[in-house]
Amino acid sequence: MLLFGSLIRPQADIVIQKVSIDPEKPTPGDVIKITTIITNPTLYDFKGTLKIQIILDDKSIFEQEENGFSSQSVKTYQQEVAPTPGDHSIKVIADPGSEMELNALNNIEELYFSVLTADERKGREHEAEIKDLPDFVCEEMIRPAKADMIPGNTVIFYAIFTLYANEPIPGPLAATWVMDDKELAKINVRNFPPNIKWKFGMKWAAKTGRHDLKAAIDADNIIKEKNDDSNNTCELTFSVHPKSPDMEEGAPEGRIRKLGFQLNLDAIKDDPVYIEEVMIEPVSVEGEKDPNLQRITYVVHNRGDREYRNIQITASSPGKFFHSFYIERLPSGERYEMSFIENVGKGAIHFRINLEESTIEQKGFFFREGERN
Repeated sequence: MLLFGSLIRPQADIVIQKVSIDPEKPTPGDVIKITTIITNPTLYDFKGTLKIQIILDDKSIFEQEENGFSSQSVKTYQQEVAPTPGDHSIKVIADPGSEMELNALNNIEELYFSVLTADERKGREHEAEIKDLPDFVCEEMIRPAKADMIPGNTVIFYAIFTLYANEPIPGPLAATWVMDDKELAKINVRNFPPNIKWKFGMKWAAKTGRHDLKAAIDADNIIKEKNDDSNNTCELTFSVHPKSPDMEEGAPEGRIRKLGFQLNLDAIKDDPVYIEEVMIEPVSVEGEKDPNLQRITYVVHNRGDREYRNIQITASSPGKFFHSFYIERLPSGERYEMSFIENVGKGAIHFRINLEESTIEQKGFFFREGERN
């Protein structure tokens, strides 16, 4: 029987043992020192030509050739560089060329680092820390219809909350309603389910005046979350106007019927900024209410996803009046209330909202009670 075989020559092994930088957390302007440690841990000499290369962001910054590499030897290579601010990568290659070695998979080593200011690095570390934390969000507040906001009427406000998380929060967690810095309602929620909208309602007997309303979930920050303060609360500022004598039932015969206003909302379904509501209130002159002199208050709402600046708004009635208003900035989700006094009767009013990139027009009309179609 004939046996065939071959003699395998003992082989060296070139290993990139470590790549490091000093300082480990560089700031803009720092000169960093890149240190590379390469070894041949075997009992055999490497007899070929070894090319060592250090590459920073795809650009070679260091090259050196070694004619052979002795067994069990360790060599250190260093290079200084001043990287720009931002994220960077270092790649070190120990290329043995055509010379065979024991393991070719340990000839390349990579290192990633960032050049950041102290505040930037703190922000990065915070993002990594909170990445998997839950997040409570107050999505929106739903207000009662304007027609129901009459002093003495019981109305209901709603807040929509969502828990963005991978699992329920056992609780209990407090959801609260606060109006004009006074707590009106509170409910403790157990096993708050994740990723669904939860509707939280509050009944209130309407009172004349301007009010600030807040709805919040976990306002005391019992649960550690991604945004402890910025998005747990919805806020709303609104006004309840006095009830006009003309609105009372059983008004004397011949009394002037109250003036109303109807606003067209159909044409602005997709516009980010629009007139949300218009309120009118009779104005007294020398103690007597003038049936045509009205305080006209309108609410501008930014329901878009960004802030708008330098908003020009005009309110006009052909042949009767023209008013122009200016809003320097209107953040996303916020409302802005403006008013003026005019002698008005039946007729139309035109609103024009001039944004930087578009113009939005709305129309409404005044009517006497009982005359609306």
